[in-house]
Amino acid sequence: MELTPQHEELRRTVRRFIEAEINPHVDAWEAETIFPAHEVFKKMGDLGLLGIAKPEAYGGLGLDYSYSAVMSQELSRINSGGVAMAIGVQTDMATPALARFGSDELRQEFLAPSIAGDYVACIGVSEPHAGSDVAAIRTKAVPDGDDLIITGSKMWITSGTQADWMCMLANTGEGDRHRNKSLICVPLKENGKRAKGVTVARKLKKMGMHASDTAELFFDEVRVPKRNVIGEPGMGFVYQMMQFQEERLYAALGAIGGCERTLEETIEYTRNRKAFGKSILDNQVVHYRLIELMTEVEALRALTWNAVATHVAGGDCTVLASMAKLKGARLVREVNDACLQYWGGMGFMDETQVSRRYRDSRLSSIGGGADEVMIGIIAKFKACCPARTELPQTTGRRCFPPHPTLSSQEERALFSLSSREERAGVRRGAPVGRTSSGRFVVGDAFFSQQGLQLAGLVHLADDIAAADEFALHVKLGDRRPVGKALDAVAQRGVRQDVEALELHAQPAQHLHHGGREAALREDRRALHEQDNRVFLDVAADPLEDFIAHIITP
Repeated sequence: MELTPQHEELRRTVRRFIEAEINPHVDAWEAETIFPAHEVFKKMGDLGLLGIAKPEAYGGLGLDYSYSAVMSQELSRINSGGVAMAIGVQTDMATPALARFGSDELRQEFLAPSIAGDYVACIGVSEPHAGSDVAAIRTKAVPDGDDLIITGSKMWITSGTQADWMCMLANTGEGDRHRNKSLICVPLKENGKRAKGVTVARKLKKMGMHASDTAELFFDEVRVPKRNVIGEPGMGFVYQMMQFQEERLYAALGAIGGCERTLEETIEYTRNRKAFGKSILDNQVVHYRLIELMTEVEALRALTWNAVATHVAGGDCTVLASMAKLKGARLVREVNDACLQYWGGMGFMDETQVSRRYRDSRLSSIGGGADEVMIGIIAKFKACCPARTELPQTTGRRCFPPHPTLSSQEERALFSLSSREERAGVRRGAPVGRTSSGRFVVGDAFFSQQGLQLAGLVHLADDIAAADEFALHVKLGDRRPVGKALDAVAQRGVRQDVEALELHAQPAQHLHHGGREAALREDRRALHEQDNRVFLDVAADPLEDFIAHIITP
């Protein structure tokens, strides 16, 4: 995507801040295995850098995700992966779901001070026995009147010893492990002291990311109000899967910058370092290898920014984000390993940046979903899994919605319609139509096209002619011919403008029955002649589809 002068000005601001306020101190922070997060975050908050894509109502800048992406890539200039990682947790891991689905009261209490830099946030998903298998978490939040009683533990928590609050994923019910979890804002401190029942069990000693304090936390009957649940109870697993996409883009963007810096520094070092009468760089094997790696970095850049562009446009970036995270994680390890070799003995010294990046980058293939999990997600979408033989339906879902075009009223409507009960209400016959201004009506709620897509109800297309390439499919639980399907759902009670709708598209070869393409066009033409409107079903459950096609069991 094409970046504007405003993007570049933001890049310069971030770079100046890093050079003035962070890099002069990172060696000391690495030795102390912690950095002053409150001090650094407050300075970043004063510059507006902790809420670039967050709502203005809570102190954010209200810009689209492409501006956050610019900062994410620029943070790789920090000479400590641990500091960059902690900033990413604050901006792209602990707060996106709260910003999107949290109540106004909850966002004022936790999001606004996090954007301002007054609070340090952490994300509490992983547990000692549940890393990439998120659904296996055991921490429980049991209802008790107007409160929840939380018992359990969280592992590998970035900023765990300093954080003021945690965006925690916990089990809040029984049954399906993908539907029994909620995201909860859990205060970790009260009046400057550790909250009752919260224990920092230990600060973890790690292979890399030394400047980031990472901890294991215990929760012994910690009481929090039920209103601290983000969005709808039971939807926490889905919200977290959405939240993971920006985390994975953050990782891929950081890999680009990290690779670039390592290559630049290695070229400079090998140009000046002499061996056997000539510079190391003059050896063909060296400069050929560096050029190969540069080419790989450019390929990663194209892939990652394609994912960012898709994300900003409101599309589903799940596959691209997973690919970018997978490629970025492996490439940054390859670049650091290959370049460290050309530094010789100096590459093995802790004082060199290539050494620090070598150990820090190893986490990239583990955190935020291991490489193998990324491959599993991609395989499901690409119909490569042995257990799945057909492509997933397109239901208009996306990895995480851009917010600047959505009003707060629309956000609340989207949140409401995310419940299965509301979707069932739509299926039973809530009116769906278009206003003269082009906005869509679902029951009593009004939506833009993007908003309706985000609600997961239908996938809107600008041109219904796409049905010539993708059969118009109505999910009735069988594969009857399209013409009969239209006849059947005409009595089910959901109105929609055919000219604005492309419903649950699937590849034509999966849906055509005996050359139904021509008949489909005839059906559409006849419907227009009758009333120019038609009743269609929007019954596909986006939660079912999300779990079936994205989540690794």
